[in-house]
Amino acid sequence: MSSPRLATLLIAAVALIAIAAPAGAATVTLRPVADTYTSSQSPNSTHGTLHTMNVEASPVRNSYVRFDVEGVSAPVTKATLKVYATNSAGASGVSARAVADNTWSEYGMTYNNEPSIGAELSSTGAYSSGTWVSFDVTPKVTGNGLVSFALTTTSTTKRAFATRETSNAPQLVLETGDSTSPSPTPDPTPTPDPTPTPSPTPSPAGLFSSTSYLNAPLASGAPLDPNSSSIVDSLVSMTTRYATVINSSSWTTRVYEVPSTQPAMHVVLDQNNADLQAAFDQVPLPPDALPDTQSDHHLTVWQKSTDTLWEFWGFYWSGTTPHAKYGGRMQHVSTNPGHFVDDGSAQHRDWGATATSIPLLAGLIRYGEAQALNIPHAIALSVPEQNCQWRDPAQRTDGGCSPVGNVPAGARFRLPASLNVDGLSCSALCKAIAHAVQNYGLVVRDHAGAVAMYGENVGTSWSSTIPGGTSLAGFPWSSLQVLPPTTD
Repeated sequence: MSSPRLATLLIAAVALIAIAAPAGAATVTLRPVADTYTSSQSPNSTHGTLHTMNVEASPVRNSYVRFDVEGVSAPVTKATLKVYATNSAGASGVSARAVADNTWSEYGMTYNNEPSIGAELSSTGAYSSGTWVSFDVTPKVTGNGLVSFALTTTSTTKRAFATRETSNAPQLVLETGDSTSPSPTPDPTPTPDPTPTPSPTPSPAGLFSSTSYLNAPLASGAPLDPNSSSIVDSLVSMTTRYATVINSSSWTTRVYEVPSTQPAMHVVLDQNNADLQAAFDQVPLPPDALPDTQSDHHLTVWQKSTDTLWEFWGFYWSGTTPHAKYGGRMQHVSTNPGHFVDDGSAQHRDWGATATSIPLLAGLIRYGEAQALNIPHAIALSVPEQNCQWRDPAQRTDGGCSPVGNVPAGARFRLPASLNVDGLSCSALCKAIAHAVQNYGLVVRDHAGAVAMYGENVGTSWSSTIPGGTSLAGFPWSSLQVLPPTTD
């Protein structure tokens, strides 16, 4: 613990965006992989999933975030820490300080176990709400590896900043001496292919191919399934007899995005499956990772640096040993078609924590997307009454079919391009979802006790933090249309 104790903000992240720079130089912007804050008023509480992090001197409020610098081969000539202010500050401003300890966890840090804070790197004066606040932190960034910062203030008035759970996540902007510094591989330009199926290309966000059903925008005149009307009628009937919900605090998944330096753990598979156990042998799992609280106990780990995700069904800890009842490992996530595939032994099409082999992250509404009211991909859906068939992108079912259902697993819906979504009488999030369904689609991923979409479980209620709440009342179910099955 630092002395004197000052309100703090610690920051850590993964490089995501390359920005054009003058000839002979390069600029890279990194976004956070973890952030949290602590409070002397609740010294044993964690706050790593909230959308703001606070800095204050009395009571002491300490916030933490970490950056993972990778692939830098040229000297860093300047490093700038930028945070987005959600309230204003007076003349006393905020100071940025060095933090040597990079082992802290956003899910486990409390006021009583926060790391020590080092020397001041730079400071600000007054600033306004809704602006980016910048700090020169060049002396702290010497090359590749994890790097953490603290923000402190002597003011007894709280300063608040947006976290990585929002669209205004903290940034670390690096300028290097030449163009050999890290930059993401640019999105490939599609080239003509003599075969009917184009080669998959990575998505800008790193999740699934840009040509997959999840990321490829729908053409306004896309053909419809010949049974579209009857399938939609069956779904609409379910919406009148079952709840329509966004599962965000339970019956969904927690997502742990981990850096390349995350230590690996052996996850014990509670069944005899040699290939899947081998896939779980080295999982970059945070030691304080927690699954969703409901009986499926879903948990997702995504390591962008290795282009790999792991997902678990029935995850639990036995002492310090992690266990799972089933799940899967997906390699080459950025070019994956949106479901588990066969490649001999390293991965299988019947893997996965869902009933269809469509992964938990496919169609999941991320917390930051919901806050920004911008969902740039298709959305996953579960229904209570499935028929006994499945279609691509689903690869299987759990056998829980209903003789009265007429909706197959893997069915893809869309809203017509002509629908005036902004004119709907529903919440802001409902409209954002409708836009996503209109542009990318809605896919039946699973069997459930309600007509349910899925939001990321961040350990806090969406209802109080998402603009306009999370109600789906007014969603235009009857306007949906059914698309034909996908082909990879």
